[in-house]
Amino acid sequence: MTTKTVKSVCPKDCPDTCGMLTQVENGRVVAVRGDPDHPVTRGFLCGRFQHYEELIYHPDRLQHPLYREDKSGEFRQISWPDALQIIAARFHDITARRGGAAILPYHYLANMGFVSSRSGDRLWNKLNTSRVGLEICAMAGAEAVIRTFGAIRGTEPQHLNKTRCYVAWGKNPKATNIHSHVLSKDIHPTIVVDPFRSESAKAADLFIQPRPASDPILAMALMRLLIERGWADEEFLNAHTTGYDAVRAKVMETSLPAAADMCGVPAARIEEFAELYALNTPSLIHIGVGLQRNSNGGEMVAALATLAAMAGQVGVPGGGALYAN
Repeated sequence: MTTKTVKSVCPKDCPDTCGMLTQVENGRVVAVRGDPDHPVTRGFLCGRFQHYEELIYHPDRLQHPLYREDKSGEFRQISWPDALQIIAARFHDITARRGGAAILPYHYLANMGFVSSRSGDRLWNKLNTSRVGLEICAMAGAEAVIRTFGAIRGTEPQHLNKTRCYVAWGKNPKATNIHSHVLSKDIHPTIVVDPFRSESAKAADLFIQPRPASDPILAMALMRLLIERGWADEEFLNAHTTGYDAVRAKVMETSLPAAADMCGVPAARIEEFAELYALNTPSLIHIGVGLQRNSNGGEMVAALATLAAMAGQVGVPGGGALYAN
């Protein structure tokens, strides 16, 4: 019997990619466990994948293409060459009659591998298909961050020990992002912004509970306070941003009492939030993906990214705005 332990990561789309040690016997995975040497996940594997080997070899796992002529028919197993031929013929028929834009590729991150998650791109480019980035799950927020910062970047996990104020905005790390919770649970002040009183909200130093989808107004109120109290980083804004004068003018159109009324958050609470965020730096806004699943979702994320820029926290280790996990 040949036994070996292989270093890997959990391939499921959390997307935490927890360090994983895989025990292989005679070419077959027999057990997995967390890798204690991983600097972030430190031996942790969630309950869903502590027995990943059972999923790999489950008798119901699909291993062959199944095909049916129409949605009312029964699936039957076919060969891979036949499956590829059917797909190719269908693509050819669609593009010949309606053009490539009639095909809309839709997928997500699969097993978290860059090659597999982007494997179809050359084909879609060749066919000139319609595109939605990757999917419709998180792209409004991603696009907002890209348009504000130029790239999706946030502070690295190893810099969270420098963070002096942690803001979980539309996010419940204690339940849905365990590694961020472990790295941030001892940061004070911790502020949670969420219409729902989550487990993370209950443990926070300050809990802000705005009306759903009013987050941009709350962010603008915070920006107004930063400007009025001299907490906006004018040096950073002048050196590294464009459009600050327009943002400033827009922010100042709405008074704090008016913003508080629209958000359903008392003005004094917003003032407390602004002071904690501005005076405890580096300060990090951790933005949840669920925040942008609204008709104004991109606007929400862009407002939070702009708030971080106004505070001069972008590019600061332990600070800034971090979207998703």
